[in-house]
Amino acid sequence: MQKTSTGLTQLCVIYKSLSGKILHIHSETFADGMKLLSEDEMERRARHHAHGRKRDLGGAKALHLREPKFTGWPKRVDPKTGKIEMTDPRTSGKNGGFGR
Repeated sequence: MQKTSTGLTQLCVIYKSLSGKILHIHSETFADGMKLLSEDEMERRARHHAHGRKRDLGGAKALHLREPKFTGWPKRVDPKTGKIEMTDPRTSGKNGGFGR
């Protein structure tokens, strides 16, 4: 069942299940009253864009987030906890190197 937004951002992070390397981050922002996407649809879109950028999706998993509050740049996903590890915001370069 689709829910209606009160204004928020959804993210789907595609990452390597063994190393935690981030392959792609897909985001969608919804204004008040817009229908939110299901996690399945978010993942489908994220994988589609990652595949279009020639990412190797073998062994990739998805992590879904709503309204993330990042204080740095996403560096990797800890495969054991499923949580995003962040770079120090003072040292993070553009794109943080993920997907390379």
